Amino acid sequence: MSAELLAVVREPTELGIVSTQLRKAGIEVTGASTLLEAALRQVDSPANVIVCDADDVDWRAALDTLRPLPGTADIIFLTGCGDERIWLDMLDAGACDLLQKPYQPEDLRWVVCTALKRRRAAAQCRII
Repeated sequence: MSAELLAVVREPTELGIVSTQLRKAGIEVTGASTLLEAALRQVDSPANVIVCDADDVDWRAALDTLRPLPGTADIIFLTGCGDERIWLDMLDAGACDLLQKPYQPEDLRWVVCTALKRRRAAAQCRII
């Protein structure tokens, strides 16, 4: 069974924080510490949303690697970068959303829940 969310973060502590916050919202989370591991997990069991720490991996490589995979998951970046031009580049390149670090746990839950709701609504439209 696939998780609703794949978290791509290098640090186990960060993965624990992300997982704990999202599980409080009833979201099933699986983790990957590298882009390669994330790609293999996504091929094996596609998640609906991917949260990727842009401080751990190159965001362009993440989009290039993960967007073409099965499930075409929405990708949300966590970033410590404060440059709004880079944020716009991320969004223009195909990121679903981003959160600047440090972020509030409720902001993470809101962004992920919104992405999941959009995907569910789009799936319902395709059924109708």
